[in-house]
Amino acid sequence: MYIRRFLIYLSLALLIIGFSSIIVYRNVSRNMVGKIMDYDHNQIGSTARIKDGKIQIYRGNKWEDLLIKGVQVNSFTPGYARNKSSVDKSDVMTWLEQISGMNANVITIPSIQPPSFYNAIYDYNLNAERPLYIIHEIPIDEKALLKHFDAYNKEIYSSLKKDIARTIDVVHGNRVIFDNSRHHAGLYLKDISAYVLGYIIGTNTNAEFVTLTNLRHPHITSYDGKFFSVNGGKPFEVFIAELLDFAAEYEIDKYEQFSLLSYICTMETDPIEHKNESNSTKNANIDLENIIDKSKSKIFASYAVHPNTYDFFDFGERKELAFYNYLIDINTHHSIPVIVSDIGIPSSRGMSKVDIDEGFNRGNVTEIQQGEQIVQLLDYIYKSGCIGGVIYSWQDDWSKTTAFNLMEDYSDQSSSTYWYDAQASDESFGLMAFRPKGKEYGISIDGDFTDWDYFSSISKHHHIKVTSDTSYLYLYFKKEGLSLTHDKIYIGLDITPLSGSKNWEDKVDFPMPVDFILEFQGYNEARIVVHERYNLFNYLYKYYSNIIEKQVRPPDPNSKIFSAIYLLNRKHFYFRETNTVEHPVYYETGRLVYGNSDQNSRDYNSLADFNKEGDAIEIRIPWMLINVKNLLKKQAQGDFYSKGLDSYVYIKNIGISLYYEGENERFTTEKLIYKIPSYKHMEYDQVLKRSYYIVRDYWKDI
Repeated sequence: MYIRRFLIYLSLALLIIGFSSIIVYRNVSRNMVGKIMDYDHNQIGSTARIKDGKIQIYRGNKWEDLLIKGVQVNSFTPGYARNKSSVDKSDVMTWLEQISGMNANVITIPSIQPPSFYNAIYDYNLNAERPLYIIHEIPIDEKALLKHFDAYNKEIYSSLKKDIARTIDVVHGNRVIFDNSRHHAGLYLKDISAYVLGYIIGTNTNAEFVTLTNLRHPHITSYDGKFFSVNGGKPFEVFIAELLDFAAEYEIDKYEQFSLLSYICTMETDPIEHKNESNSTKNANIDLENIIDKSKSKIFASYAVHPNTYDFFDFGERKELAFYNYLIDINTHHSIPVIVSDIGIPSSRGMSKVDIDEGFNRGNVTEIQQGEQIVQLLDYIYKSGCIGGVIYSWQDDWSKTTAFNLMEDYSDQSSSTYWYDAQASDESFGLMAFRPKGKEYGISIDGDFTDWDYFSSISKHHHIKVTSDTSYLYLYFKKEGLSLTHDKIYIGLDITPLSGSKNWEDKVDFPMPVDFILEFQGYNEARIVVHERYNLFNYLYKYYSNIIEKQVRPPDPNSKIFSAIYLLNRKHFYFRETNTVEHPVYYETGRLVYGNSDQNSRDYNSLADFNKEGDAIEIRIPWMLINVKNLLKKQAQGDFYSKGLDSYVYIKNIGISLYYEGENERFTTEKLIYKIPSYKHMEYDQVLKRSYYIVRDYWKDI
């Protein structure tokens, strides 16, 4: 009884302290705000405004143009469930210092983050010589969107309004959010509004959502609000105007501040007509020019546009410098300023989309190529007349899924924030990576084998070592006189007991059935192949969906056939005008790349799979490449041909056997066992990619 009463009193005391703190912080912040905010005759404050097609900020008691050099940052760090991050304030402070050191001047925040995130922004900007300005995004509830596909559905409409109000309150340090499944929760006390340029509403909007809203509500064509209006627009544009009006009125009435506002567009929803786009995108145009800003100073256009996302863009009418000319078309269309608020290139090993125009591929680029391509895209943005670009993103985010990768759809995402999938393109957009900490993890594939000294051979007769971390399985083999140009090396991996073969046709024999074989015959022909029964690509695109070709029968579980490992980059593409079809595009992701993964080396290649120096070779294999779908739970793909795509097997160990054939010797090892360790308590270093420094040097002169 006394304990319960004590807890009640304690909770009340904490609430009183919390709300008192809100008042104190708001008063302190208000004094600071007055120095960097302009006020109109109604005492409504503004940090930013639109004038003469530019975004201007109020600084030093005057208005000045701002060319946006931005990066999106959230609170992701490994080891926490989605929206449960407890990122340290000190980490965020470090990130902000590094972002400023990259010569950026704006950060975008994709959704509500934990309180420590905003506390860090407040403290950083309070003391920074060059503060970082903020654009806060407000996403639509994706579950509600996919359930209704109607902007005027009560669940979507009311939820988005609540999120707008909640985000504005968070920015002004005036909100308590209890447990929420869609974003973070906590006590938000720090008022960062003095540095907030504005809000971008509607991230997660897709073409179907826009099209179906327009079809269901054809009678809604106008709106006359206090700050924004529409006359003769589309139903979805009216919906946008209502939201912008609500956001403006809410912030003005409650905080006497008027921030910039926008609604996100993509290539699918832009006002430009694209050749070969589908009916769903053809009727999904959003034109912010139809929304009248009564203040004439608060609306801007924002676009999330990647050159490697939509197939119809590859086959459009723009042939040379397609993306640059697209940006010119967008900027020419608008009378209001245009920001490309989401642009990026991932440095993943796997590639999910190919850009046939200029090679801005979605993955399978090195960190150096990532930086060079981001700089090229930024250059296009600035030269096209847009008033800024925002790089997606600051850090790699392991919680992200790749929308066009069916193979990743059938990995288990429940533990994805605990391990990095090098095959998933969308986990690797960051300029900063998380690398395992400790000498027993994170082998550098560089030909300097001293980091293997920590490990013992798993073979009594040969120098074979194995280790792993949350990204890769690592292998080491040493043999006197080893030559990749003259010798043959085959390494068999036994993952699942449900299929496999001891023999790969007439090439090699192993003492146990294996599911994968690593083949080394030279530096440029190395690859990993998979037993045909365990080939997920063939199952998904030949047997299950027939996208590539028709596979009638499941392969024999005991077949001796091993096949290449591919990733799909594009499905069939239909040309309506000519009634023709472009065939699917896919590439062999099982090809192994020789190189040096030491970031400090002159010949650094972040995509290096193996290196050979002297008598030894070291190799790293991404877990998803060998069908491990949930490393934390030690689950690999099951027999999907008989049990379906959700099936799995538990794997405590990996069976390994190595076949070597040299000029004077050949041997096959016995079955060697590698026990997979637990990864529940891993620690990580935060490492700036080489792309960071390339962008930094580019922005220095912008």
